[in-house]
Amino acid sequence: MGSVFTSLQCCQEDKSARLQQTHGETMEEEEPNIRFVDEEEVAKSVPRCRDLFCKGDESFISFKVYVHKGENESLGLNLDTRDPEVLSVDWVGPGLLARWNLTQPRDAVQRGDQIIEVNGVKGDSKSLVQECQQTGSLCFVVRRRVQASRSLAVACCGKSDPMEFFAVVDKGGGRTLGINVDRKHRSSLLVDGIETGLIQEWNQSHPTEEIKVGDLIVEVNGVVGDVSALMEECKRDTMLRLRLQRQAIMSCDCTE
Repeated sequence: MGSVFTSLQCCQEDKSARLQQTHGETMEEEEPNIRFVDEEEVAKSVPRCRDLFCKGDESFISFKVYVHKGENESLGLNLDTRDPEVLSVDWVGPGLLARWNLTQPRDAVQRGDQIIEVNGVKGDSKSLVQECQQTGSLCFVVRRRVQASRSLAVACCGKSDPMEFFAVVDKGGGRTLGINVDRKHRSSLLVDGIETGLIQEWNQSHPTEEIKVGDLIVEVNGVVGDVSALMEECKRDTMLRLRLQRQAIMSCDCTE
């Protein structure tokens, strides 16, 4: 049986063009592989909290998305409505959600995410679609499946230790990492956006150790504790061994 999709935007554009939407702005020319986030930009950003939910062997994060939809505006979403309770995002094209992704990269909506609630409506995919078609202020609760390591599972059930993992990429030959970073932390680099480059290739070949927006780079080739030193190490055209941490506001419905 074929997929059933609900489109919430005008579909006259070429799909390949729609899929070229990115989650970050153009990086500065002098730093083609790393973009610094200015403090004014950070100030404009609405602070978000993410929850981690564990259900059996599966783990999910959830976060909220806020948009205001005018009479002639579209969300720019194609949704799979086969699940009777939630809406699955098939792609994000031009529209309100693409604009949200540019301004809120840490909470960017992406393919595979699930919309589980819209303005308090939940539990029925048809009702969710109807709510998405309304104009005015819309608040979405979005859920994303994540890979759970042992440390993440332990954190879910009562401990607050962050999940930690490693990535190794070869930056020799002048290749770029393809990440945007925020240097507001004194001892780590906050991943603010991921574009074409070595990190994207790492994610494709290591789906269980995928680097995501919101992760913290806390060590590069043994360098720790100083954000400027981490930046300098990231610029070197050599093999880079990154140690990363993923933070989450923990909430669990495990029954133990």
